[in-house]
Amino acid sequence: MDPIRNRIKTAVKTLGELRYSHRMPVEGVRVGDGTYDFCEHISMEKLKSMELKPYGRDETWGGKDRHYWFIAQVAPDRERRGKERRIILSTGETDLWNTDNPQIMVYVDGEFKGTMDMNHQELILDGEDKTYSLA
Repeated sequence: MDPIRNRIKTAVKTLGELRYSHRMPVEGVRVGDGTYDFCEHISMEKLKSMELKPYGRDETWGGKDRHYWFIAQVAPDRERRGKERRIILSTGETDLWNTDNPQIMVYVDGEFKGTMDMNHQELILDGEDKTYSLA
């Protein structure tokens, strides 16, 4: 037992929770079957034409060689006008994501913006005061 290490670990955990002052869950997430087709741009018409159903916060998804589209809108927070916004993706696990968890390609307003996985759980949006479409 190392008391100094334990105190530092507790302080780091507390500070980590305070990094983001205005956490807000993304509401209205929809999900639908997808394919693993990479492209730099996806048309918003294609996304709108997909068969999607509401996705609840505590629902699960998956299966062998299955792919899904998750679609959501992120509206600006009037109190944080002009401030940086981040999308943070978490499976709810208390430890690191394991290799069974998703590898994700992220599109913002139809443009490919990056990937997320167990080591990359945040995507920075610019400070514009607009609603973003995420896929």
